[in-house]
Amino acid sequence: MIQQPPPDFIVRQFSAVSSSAQETIIRLQENVSFAKDIVNSMIEEIASLVAEHRVFGARLHAIEAMLQTNKKICESVAANLRVNPEDRDVLIALRHMPNTEEDPDHA
Repeated sequence: MIQQPPPDFIVRQFSAVSSSAQETIIRLQENVSFAKDIVNSMIEEIASLVAEHRVFGARLHAIEAMLQTNKKICESVAANLRVNPEDRDVLIALRHMPNTEEDPDHA
């Protein structure tokens, strides 16, 4: 006949296993909590980067629009100078004239 362990031995073994399982569950909960904190931190960082990217993109679009406007103005001025060569001569002459506001001797 097989000998049965005493009931208090079974209770002690079950208690030890139960205690070990509870410790494991607590460690797993701590690990899950830590992982959640890391994921939340990563989500916040990604959201911050997305917001910065949007601001940077908006600035790039504004700069691009200004450059396009400047390009059109330059093309218009260049077209006017090509059409009216005498205007070009007048502009060159005006550029070499002294500024009477800055130089009172030429007033």
